[in-house]
Formats: sequence, C-alpha cells, structure tokens
Amino acid sequence: MATNGDNNLAVDILGHADIDTTASVYLFEEDTEVARRVVAHLDQRRTTTPAEPPTTSYDPAHLAVLLGGREQ
Repeated sequence: MATNGDNNLAVDILGHADIDTTASVYLFEEDTEVARRVVAHLDQRRTTTPAEPPTTSYDPAHLAVLLGGREQ
C-alpha cells in the first residue's frame, strides 16, 4: 500500500471502521524509502527559490481603526 497509496481500498478490504486502525497496523515504509524521500525533499528545497512575501494594500486609516487608534 505504501506503493500505490490506496488506503481507502485497504480499509474496505480489511473491514476496519477507521483508517487509523489500518494505518497503525498495515501501513509502513522501508527505512531506505523514507530516507530517499527525505533527501529528495531537502534537495528540492535547496533548489527552489522562495516566493516573495505578499505586499499589503491596506488603507492606513482602516488599520488605525482596527488596531484601536483614531481615524486620521
């Protein structure tokens, strides 16, 4: 199941009422696969440029009212 990811099918086949039961007993990955995925994730993070933070376009008068100041 770690390969195809069809957890709902496994729950149905095994007759469990809750996905947590199936996951805690039957779902696992080999240590080498977990390590491979972690390395791939970290490599992707190193090569990806972070997005620019969003700019604000709030009216200063509105912010003053919202934050307890007086409207100017």
